[in-house]
Amino acid sequence: MFKKLVTSGLVGTALLVASYGAAFADTVEVVDNGVFSTNTVVVSETNVTVTEQSNSAFVVNQVNSSVNSGGNVALGNTGSGVVVMAGEAKSDTSVVNALNLNYAETETCGCPDDSDTLTVKKNGFGSYNKVYSSSFSLNKTQQSNFASVGNFVNSSVNSGGNKAMFNTKGMVGVVSGPATSTVNVKTFANVNVSQ
Repeated sequence: MFKKLVTSGLVGTALLVASYGAAFADTVEVVDNGVFSTNTVVVSETNVTVTEQSNSAFVVNQVNSSVNSGGNVALGNTGSGVVVMAGEAKSDTSVVNALNLNYAETETCGCPDDSDTLTVKKNGFGSYNKVYSSSFSLNKTQQSNFASVGNFVNSSVNSGGNKAMFNTKGMVGVVSGPATSTVNVKTFANVNVSQ
C-alpha cells in the first residue's frame, strides 16, 4: 500500500497525524514551506492481532463385548461315536478418541516496510520542521484445551464348557475352539499448533 503525505504553505503551522493499521506510510514529504514556518508531521502505526482458541471435551466410552461358542452337550448317545466341537470364540474391540485440535495461522505481523522514506527539503529560511514516526506491532496467540476421557471396556470370550456324558458304545470326543480377545484403546487429545 502506498501512502503519501505532503505539507506545504507560505507561513504558518501545519500538523498532520496519520495512523495506518495495515501498512506504514511509504513516503512523507515536508517541502516548499515559507520562511519561519513551523511544520510538524506525526506518523503513527499500530498493528494488533489477537487470536484465541479454546476447546473442552468430555468423553465416556463404555463397551461390553461377549462371545460364547461353548456350553455344547452330547448326552446319552448309544451305539455310535460322538464328537462335540465348539467353534472359535473371538472378540476384537477398538476404541479411538481424537479430540481438541487447535490450529492457528497468522499471516504477517504488519511490521513497517523498510523502504519507507521521510523527506524534509526546500523549506523557507528559518523554518522549523519536525517529523515523528513510530510503530507498534503485537501478534498474540492464545490456545487452551481441556479433555476428560473415560474408557471402560469389558471383553469376554468362551469356547469351553462342552460336555459329553452318558454315551455308550462308541468313541467320544470333545474339542473346544480357540478363544481370543483383543482390545485396542487409543486417545489423541489436546494438540495446539500455531504458525
